[in-house]
Amino acid sequence: MQKPFFIGIGGGTASGKSLLSRKLAGRFSQDTAGYVSMDRYYLNKSRFPAAIHGNYDHPDALDIAMLANNLRELQNGCPVLIPVYDFSKHERTGMESLGNTRVVIIEGLLLFRFREIVDMLDAGIFVHAPADIRLARRIMRDCSERGRTAESVIDQYLETVAPMHAEHVEPFRNLADIEISGLQDPDTMLGQAIDYLKQFKQVENCLV
Repeated sequence: MQKPFFIGIGGGTASGKSLLSRKLAGRFSQDTAGYVSMDRYYLNKSRFPAAIHGNYDHPDALDIAMLANNLRELQNGCPVLIPVYDFSKHERTGMESLGNTRVVIIEGLLLFRFREIVDMLDAGIFVHAPADIRLARRIMRDCSERGRTAESVIDQYLETVAPMHAEHVEPFRNLADIEISGLQDPDTMLGQAIDYLKQFKQVENCLV
């Protein structure tokens, strides 16, 4: 059995990585691609390390051992159970099954920070956008979708988001195989990703 082709998509907060990942997933024929968001692997608040004080941009906020094990099982052709995470409660509320597929897209803020995950990737994409653009997008998103105030978003950005980006995201962007600007319109970003991925027959044969 041919093992699934792993595509990793990382980048800073509000860079456009999640949008690109969703659009890319939609370009594969039915049942040939799976999508794994690292956001699903946040620790429950009861297990959250006290040392990082609720900092969800810190690597220790994630259950990377579980993610790595799930990915290894997928590589071996086994279906896996991945967490369902409720961000309003900061708790896992269940599990969902992900079956064996020919392509798996793994997306996350800290994707390239974890060598054990990077080493499993067949292709890595980093989505980059300047800090001021990412902050503006995050303010608009969190105010409209999560009921937050602009002041609270800015405070969090300055306190944890920006420092964690500088320490755990930016230094690892060179581990990606290709970099795509998140300033472009989504279709242009998608086109660039597909143009790169078409060199891999296993991916090209699944695209629609």
